[in-house]
Amino acid sequence: MTYLSKNTLFVLITLTSFIIACDLNPATEENTNEEATTEATQVAEDDLITGYGFITYVSDVPYPMHTLTMEFSERKMMQTFNFNITELEPAIEDLSKLNNRYATIKYTSDLEPKIQNVILNGESILGEEEIPEQEDNWESITGTMSGAEQTTSGDLPVSVKITQDNGSSHTFQYFVSPQMTAGNRKEVTIWYVNQPVHTIKMLVLSDEPPQEKNEETEAPLETPTEEDLYDQFMVTESFLILQASKDYTSALKTAKEAAIMMSNKLDLRGYIYEPQEGLTDTTICGCGETHDYIPRGRYDGGDYVSIEHTDSYEEFTNGYYIVVAGSGERNSLRPLLAKAQIHYPDAYLKDAQVYVGCMH
Repeated sequence: MTYLSKNTLFVLITLTSFIIACDLNPATEENTNEEATTEATQVAEDDLITGYGFITYVSDVPYPMHTLTMEFSERKMMQTFNFNITELEPAIEDLSKLNNRYATIKYTSDLEPKIQNVILNGESILGEEEIPEQEDNWESITGTMSGAEQTTSGDLPVSVKITQDNGSSHTFQYFVSPQMTAGNRKEVTIWYVNQPVHTIKMLVLSDEPPQEKNEETEAPLETPTEEDLYDQFMVTESFLILQASKDYTSALKTAKEAAIMMSNKLDLRGYIYEPQEGLTDTTICGCGETHDYIPRGRYDGGDYVSIEHTDSYEEFTNGYYIVVAGSGERNSLRPLLAKAQIHYPDAYLKDAQVYVGCMH
């Protein structure tokens, strides 16, 4: 019988332990990573809010960012959501399939800072046409601005950072305009407002409407006033305005020229001008009737040229026909504004409340 020396035995035991350790460690590390990823995913999903409603409108704002409006019958309200179609789960290739469908969504709801004005050396560098009227809820921060070295050319906003002297910073998502680049790497004051932003992460379509609740077991709801119902269906839209004129003929001439110069569609939305009545509807509604003039902003956002009448917007001065080259969310219109100002230097953005409820 052959006996191993103590030294040989020690070497064999050491090698065996090393081989076992090398074999087990990768699997252990892999399992740990998988568990961590699963746990992180679960935590992320737990942070999402779940809702069920009826999709009434899907926007055609520039790819890949889109918006949709959902009606929640139980809460008697409508809400607009953002979503990035490249990140939506499960993937949806045809946006048209979302219209007039029930869906379950999971979304985030956050307060995001929206830039309202940028001050450099005591003066605004955004231009008066881009600055909304200041309100009491505006906040400000002063520091060195970075991330605004060039005009935003893509479909997504870029990160603009303000770094204060104490080292703290604040980041904004923004479409950088040509005027704003003048403040890059300089000390500026940014005025901003925190606005709620609802972003859909998951969306599952359903063909079934929600089940009716048993009214006998439900606590009675308070009867909303007519004003409450009206306010629930008011949304804020931004409009890119090229011209305002009391003369419709002048507005029509500008609209036709703008459609050619900006390579945008001219869409008068079925309205014709009558000297006594103003804009008159020529299209037949699904109810079989024609309606009075309905101002732009009601589920018809996008980049196209139309003529609207200011009497239907409380925020506008009455008596004018305005040439509108785009409507929708303010930040999404900034690239179009920069394009418009090449041909129309006085073009500007203006916000207004629009009613999106039932018209019958």
